[in-house]
Amino acid sequence: MFIRGGTSRGPYFLKKDLPDDISKRDKILLAVMGSPDVRQIDGLGGCRTSQK
Repeated sequence: MFIRGGTSRGPYFLKKDLPDDISKRDKILLAVMGSPDVRQIDGLGGCRTSQK
């Protein structure tokens, strides 16, 4: 689930729902955060900056 706290939000998982293998777990967590997206600026997917 995604939980919002103030202006921040993030995914939360139960440990039992993630694989025990650390490299598999890390790949899943990075994918959930939208990595590797070169446009990512907020950690939750693509975005474009307002700077020119």
